[in-house]
Amino acid sequence: MPDKNRVKGSLEILEEIYDEYKSGALKEEGVFHKIVKDYPSFAVLYSFYDSVIKNKRLSLRDFMENISRNRQRVLIRALKHLEGCEKAFTYSKSSQVKEAILASGSVKTVYITESRPNMEGTLLARELAEKNIEVVLGVDMMLEHFIKKTGCVLLGSDAVFEKTFVNKIGSKVVVEIAEDYKIPVFIFAIPEKKIKKEYEKYYRIEKEPPEEVAKPAGGLRIENYYFEHVPLAKVKLFI
Repeated sequence: MPDKNRVKGSLEILEEIYDEYKSGALKEEGVFHKIVKDYPSFAVLYSFYDSVIKNKRLSLRDFMENISRNRQRVLIRALKHLEGCEKAFTYSKSSQVKEAILASGSVKTVYITESRPNMEGTLLARELAEKNIEVVLGVDMMLEHFIKKTGCVLLGSDAVFEKTFVNKIGSKVVVEIAEDYKIPVFIFAIPEKKIKKEYEKYYRIEKEPPEEVAKPAGGLRIENYYFEHVPLAKVKLFI
C-alpha cells in the first residue's frame, strides 16, 4: 500500500494525482477515492482535494505557493518564540523543526531520542550534528530524563484536528512530561495540515508492518503504529 511507504512526500504524491486528474485518468470522485484508499493519513492531500479539485478555489501552483509561504511564516514565528531557549527537546523528525533549529541563534543544544522502530530521531540527530549543533541522543525511555533538562519542547505535526494533533506515537507522553515540568511545548504545522470536519472520518492511523518491531512467531502478536492523537489543550503554542 502506498500509505505504508513514506519515501515519497505528500507534495510529490499530490502532483502525481493531479497529473492523473488533468489527463482524465481520474475524475473528481476518483481523486478523493484514491486519497482515502491509498493515502488516508496524508493531511495535505485532503486540503489539496478541497481547494484545488472539489471547490477549485486555487490552482495547483497557487496551492503549492501557499504551502511555501506558510512554511516561511511558521519559521519566522518559531524563531521569535525560540529566543531564550538554549536547550530544546524534539521527538522524531520534523523538517520544520529542523529548519527552525538551524536558523535559530538561540538553540545551542538539542536533546532527542531514537524514535523507534524507524529511528527517525537518530537520523535527525546526525543531520543536526553535521551542522555543528550540539546534540544529545538517547533511547526513547530517556524522554523524561532529557525533557526536564530543556527550556522548550519542539514537535512537528502530521495532521491537525479541532481538539488534537497527530504526531509520532510517544508524542502524548512527551507533552505530558513537559507539562509536569512546566516546560512549554511548541507545535509546528502549516494550515494545509488542518483537517476539515467533513474529512475527519476518512483520516486513518493504520497499523504498520509488524516485522519492523520483531519477527512474528507462534502466538506472538505485534502491533506497530507510527502516529497517535495528542490533545491540543496541553500545548503551549501552536506555531
